Amino acid sequence: ADSVHVISEPGSYYLTGNITGEAMKHGIKVTAPFVTIDLNGFGLIGVVDSIDGIRADTDVHHSTVRNGFATGWGEDGIKFNDYSRVTGVTVNLNDIYGMRLGLAAAVSECTATENQFGGITAGSGSLIQNCVANNNQSSGISVRASSVIQCVSSNNDGSGIHFDGSGGVLLESQANSNGFAGFRDNTGSGRLIKDSVFTDNETYGVDVGSAGFVKNVVSVNNGDSMAASGGGFNARLLRCVFDQNLSEGNSRGFVMGTDDDNVLMRNILLDNTTNYVGTTGNDLGLTSTSNLATRPFSNIIH
Repeated sequence: ADSVHVISEPGSYYLTGNITGEAMKHGIKVTAPFVTIDLNGFGLIGVVDSIDGIRADTDVHHSTVRNGFATGWGEDGIKFNDYSRVTGVTVNLNDIYGMRLGLAAAVSECTATENQFGGITAGSGSLIQNCVANNNQSSGISVRASSVIQCVSSNNDGSGIHFDGSGGVLLESQANSNGFAGFRDNTGSGRLIKDSVFTDNETYGVDVGSAGFVKNVVSVNNGDSMAASGGGFNARLLRCVFDQNLSEGNSRGFVMGTDDDNVLMRNILLDNTTNYVGTTGNDLGLTSTSNLATRPFSNIIH
């Protein structure tokens, strides 16, 4: 057998104590759909050369786990396929991902710390809400065309929050002191990033692809002013809109490509080493100091 325990029938199950792993085995393997596991405050504790803490078998969907922890596994803490739910679980010190989930996952009130590759990753159409990712060795939270709401991702070696694919929403979240960007949009388009804070990240506070709408975002002390790299906001592709954001103390305030048709309006720029890069072929509206601004869509430099 490749697992310490196997759940082979749909239904609800709960732990009465911790489960300790064994080499070359999963902690719990789920081979049936529509299984709910209540860890009941207990957890799954991996050992050297163990595999996943909880794993759903190939093509097994609709798995749920809640209320416990998975730590120290040789691969993923939790590995589920499509339509999974994870609530109130801590994943820590796993050798690949804290949790790796398929399409349309719902993750809430979870914590992912010190995992060797990434904290929380999920496929398209997922919702990640009220989660914390800290000190993971790649991105803290990584999703494809999904929504991330009220999350905090800090001190990760990669980006705090990483999006791929097209579409996606990031709301009321925070990413600080990450080794790459606070928010990183890989290759997609059509993002909404709103009401969030990004500070002290190694490259950019917000690094967005094409057709992104960034509004009411605070981006402070990002990038390397000595090397003139990174900055507060980067429109890496084209046709992004930046509205009512604060860019303060960054190596560069806003970075854009030439003739990329980006729009900047009602932003405030304070104490950046360089305020704008790539103004040609982008619409900056009017730019003034606060005492001279006379039009409602002016960008303010102080």
